[in-house]
Amino acid sequence: MNDTIYFSTFNVLVEIEFDESKNLLCYSSHKFLETNEREAIDFYILNHIAPKTDYFKGPSIFSYKGVDSGLELNLNRYLFHGIIRDVLKSKLDIDLKVKDLIGHSLTNYYFEKVGEQIIKIKNLFDQKNGEIFYYETLNLETLLSAYNQNAETTINLETIVPETLLEYFREQKKNYS
Repeated sequence: MNDTIYFSTFNVLVEIEFDESKNLLCYSSHKFLETNEREAIDFYILNHIAPKTDYFKGPSIFSYKGVDSGLELNLNRYLFHGIIRDVLKSKLDIDLKVKDLIGHSLTNYYFEKVGEQIIKIKNLFDQKNGEIFYYETLNLETLLSAYNQNAETTINLETIVPETLLEYFREQKKNYS
């Protein structure tokens, strides 16, 4: 078993090896370890990695092999990928927030336009101007469709327009469609 772990607290990359035939658990690091770093890493390996092996099932050896300069390249690659991952996550978060903001803005915009259009067709109904009423009601349906594409709820003519206006619209539809 081989494993590579990055300890961000110490900015240390370690490579852990377990030789099952010798029951040997050892590790190396990309840089010289201070005493407190080594103690913490030893503790972590013995408490989190060793139990996943046969290390505690018989006579065993645990050792720190020292600095492996080859791990420096792995650390740089690891840190670079971490930076790229963070940048991509930030970009995705920003994209989602912008999309959400645009969606809310469009919903508010179309909600206002739908309200204005309802008032407009109500006035046309009062004037009994059938042809213009019909075409303005079709415009209301278009606005509702645009609203529904951006809103979390779906609304239609029947849910927002009084029944008397709907009946008048149906009559005008027979005349002008």
